[in-house]
This record gives sequence, C-alpha cells and structure tokens, in this order.
Amino acid sequence: MSKYLVMGLVLGLVSCAPPVTPVITPALPTVVPAASPPPALPAPTQTRGPSAPTAEIPWLEANTMFTLTVLYDNIAYDARLQTDWGFACLVEGPGQTLLFDTGGKGDLLLQNMRTLGLDPQAVDTVVLSHLHNDHTGGLASFLAANPHVTVYLLASFPAALKETVRQAGATLVEVDGPLALNGWAHTTGALGTQIREQALVLATPRGSVVLTGCAHPGIAAMVRQAQTLVSGDTCLALGGFHLRDANAAQLSTVIAELQALGVQQIAPSHCTGDAARQAFAEAFGPAYLSSGAGQVFVIAPEK
Repeated sequence: MSKYLVMGLVLGLVSCAPPVTPVITPALPTVVPAASPPPALPAPTQTRGPSAPTAEIPWLEANTMFTLTVLYDNIAYDARLQTDWGFACLVEGPGQTLLFDTGGKGDLLLQNMRTLGLDPQAVDTVVLSHLHNDHTGGLASFLAANPHVTVYLLASFPAALKETVRQAGATLVEVDGPLALNGWAHTTGALGTQIREQALVLATPRGSVVLTGCAHPGIAAMVRQAQTLVSGDTCLALGGFHLRDANAAQLSTVIAELQALGVQQIAPSHCTGDAARQAFAEAFGPAYLSSGAGQVFVIAPEK
C-alpha cells in the first residue's frame, strides 16, 4: 500500500509583518520520513463530542493527490503575489476543485490566481467560512469570472449576499448542520454563538485536513467537530486561528488541546498573530509548516 505525506512546496518567503526571530528554516522539512511511519502522538484526552456517523476515507488511486494553494493572505510567502488582510485557499482534489473563502478584494484574488496560472473557470465549488468581508468580499468578482459554481454559505448569512449568488447564476446551498459536499469534502456546519462559522474538512489518504477561515468558535472546537465527520487522524490544520490577542496561557491551552486531539501538522496564518505562530512553531517543531499567500501544500503519494 502506498504511503502518503504532506509536503510544502517552497516558493519564497517575504514578510509583510514586523520581523520576528525565525524559529524554523525557510525550507520545509519532509514531515513524514520516507522509510518510517508517522511519529506517535499523545492519545486524545479531549472529548470529540457526541458520536456521529463518520465518513470513511475513500480508496484513492495511487497517483491521487490533493493540492492546497493559499491564494489570499495578509502574510506573504511567494513574493510574486499581492498580500492583503483576508484569506482564500484553493483545494484541488479528485474530480473537483473548491475555493474556500474569497478574501476581501476580488481583483486581488483573481490577479493572484492569474500569477499562479490558476483558472477561475476550473473551480466547481465555493465555500464561505463566515460573514466577515475579508472572507467574502471577493465573491462578486469571482462569480463574474465564473458563475458556474455551487456556493455553500451559512443559512444565517444576510439575504442580500444570497441574492448576489443567485443573480450571478450560481447555485446556492444554505448550510446549517454538517454536510458532505462530495466524496471527500465536508463542512462542519455552523459553529459558535456570537460569530457563526464553518470549517472545511477534507478526507485524504493521510487523514483529515481541517481548513479554517478565522476559527472564531475556537480552532480546537472546530477540529473536534471535524473529527466526528471524517474518520482517521487529523494530519493537518491550516488557516486563520484568530489568536492574535491571546496571551501566553491561552496559547498554551490551545496548543495542548490540539496536541491532545492528535493534530499532526499545523499551518496557521491570517489572523493567528505573530506571537501565536511562533508559539505553534516552538511547540510543533518540524510539524509546523509556514504559510502565507502563495504557499502550496501537497498531499501526495510518496515517491
């Protein structure tokens, strides 16, 4: 049986925030050694919530790969891309391409896609994590470039935004609870109280990938919900974690929760904050992956 690993394809590193003392080298390590299994992780001590049906990771061909490209972020990675406050990530998986969030400015999103040679017309599905403009502001421009998509947004979104989707000619799906988007992509459904948010969960050969826009309900809570939907380990959590105002004790608690949940690799960006990203890098060591606009994560068969 083929082994799989998660790799970051390094395209260059440019800081768009005040410099911090680096704690890892720019070149990302091979996360899973070629000749050995993944390192043992602590057994989960946190409850994963009420038992619920889980999706078995589907059998995939040996040459199947998932590619996740950060298209929009206020943190720079590839010097060719523009940066701006917000987040968007393209997910290319078996048979479908998903856009998770659209950043705040549609022209910047589309320009970054052009720079990377990515065609908006190749996108089948758009998932919006939550209502904030730095995650939804690029939607109208994207739909003008490609209206032939299905847009999954929370039922609590305002009617005006839903009408924007309909008027563009796209298919609208309102999300409340957990929902399967295809054979390998799921939404957690709406989580949180003050700010409602959904995460995208991918079932891959290495385990689940949890993708968050800002994780306002808490990154640990969102991972915990994801683990009720997709069986297997959580091999990667990435996106905004909304910890820029967290103190050291709060960061320690969040890190301990994620480690207890068995999260194997971590790639925080956007609203996570410099101090929080440094704390994650120190806690996760080589399992910490740098992220930012232009970073590419590949879940692929080991060569």
